[in-house]
Amino acid sequence: MNGRITLAALARKLTAVESTAFKGALLASAIGVAAPAWAASADPLPSWNSGAAKDSIIEFVDNVTDPESGQYLPPAKRIATFDNDGTLWSEKPLYFQFYFALDRLKAMAPEHPEWQTTEPFASYLAGDVDKMVAHGEEGVLKVVAATHAGQTTEEFRQAAEQWLKTARHGSTGKLFTEMAFQPMLELLDYLRESDFKTFIVSGGGVDFIRSFAEEVYGIPPYQVVGSSIKATYEVRDGKPVMVKQPEIAFVDDKEGKPVGIHQYIGARPVLAFGNSDGDYQMLDWVTSGEGPSLGLLLHHTDALREWSYDRKSLVGTLDHGLDDADEKGWVLVDMKQDWNSVYPEKPADPTQAQLFDHSWRIEYIEGRGVVDNSPAAIDFAPDARVSGNSSCNSFSGQFSIAGGDLSFGQLVSTRRACIDSLMEQENRFLNALGLVQQWHISPEGWLFLMDETGYVIMRASALSKEASE
Repeated sequence: MNGRITLAALARKLTAVESTAFKGALLASAIGVAAPAWAASADPLPSWNSGAAKDSIIEFVDNVTDPESGQYLPPAKRIATFDNDGTLWSEKPLYFQFYFALDRLKAMAPEHPEWQTTEPFASYLAGDVDKMVAHGEEGVLKVVAATHAGQTTEEFRQAAEQWLKTARHGSTGKLFTEMAFQPMLELLDYLRESDFKTFIVSGGGVDFIRSFAEEVYGIPPYQVVGSSIKATYEVRDGKPVMVKQPEIAFVDDKEGKPVGIHQYIGARPVLAFGNSDGDYQMLDWVTSGEGPSLGLLLHHTDALREWSYDRKSLVGTLDHGLDDADEKGWVLVDMKQDWNSVYPEKPADPTQAQLFDHSWRIEYIEGRGVVDNSPAAIDFAPDARVSGNSSCNSFSGQFSIAGGDLSFGQLVSTRRACIDSLMEQENRFLNALGLVQQWHISPEGWLFLMDETGYVIMRASALSKEASE
């Protein structure tokens, strides 16, 4: 008998005892084990509203963890699989890995003029969302393969981790990792407390997801199944490494998901959670096995706190699954009705005072560093005046700021001539300012100026006002 699980099940049923903290302590004392943190509150899913969806999850977990229920499953059989995009975190307006691939593509595009006329690269560089989505997971894998081929898997992981530390969503202003769903984080914890093994089974790139899955979801890299490009074993500088190759190995979407589960997990899960028709086959396979099982689909219905979409969405289409959920016995989780919160709470964003308290030296412009000892810098004043050095000439003008939004008005500049490298950099700097729509100051003190999609256009380091004068 698993003391932790029996304790949780009993705690929820002792409704006659008003003090939930007392229930947890009483039961723990009775069976001689420590109570899990969530047992004290008797609610393992506090961000889920009471209703059929929450009840079905708790009832299923209670049944498969109770040796006397008739549906008991030993811990070795408690396997749960989760889609990632749209299920564990948001996916609008594009899958988040698209932005990672796009940033790398833009940085490398000057060295690859052929990408301007070759798909899927041309659609990505043109920002054609419809065509980008039409190329699907295979398209993003081709972009990742082309832009990261020759890197070791460790180099790729470091690049992904660094990007995730700074890249922000264009609509919410959040780091992409801050857009993991709080109710799903609670569910993952609840299942693991109940001796389930939780796996990600995603159409997204497996190496990209592995770079953050453990930190964000508590899921280790070896429990992530995803699409992949080929890799080869090499010895570099006397050290064995895995090197990424420009060729797709496996697409883990639709019919590929049950195949991926079979190949990499080796057992049929008993719980599967998805959000789109790309997850249909996974849920169908999981819930058609013998014994207890649970299939769930997250229905994005909350236009105020997230997005509302299903049948006609270019990303995360839910059509076939929406029609068949009742017949298949799958639980349809209504985000608007079933969740009382969507994202985890986070500390307040940096105040505008931080922006005004420093001058900012430009370190990076659209994927490229700056000329050594370049004087490029920018200074914001509380009266909405901006001034600085654009590399060769001084400039000044107006800016507009509201929360995380930032844009520049008409700028005036001196007309001094400088060496070609500084003049070229100045043109890039001034053009980049015209694209800025958002700002953010990282915990490390970097100022990031971004376009409307969250793409980092410029990065700057802080200088004291005195040092810049």
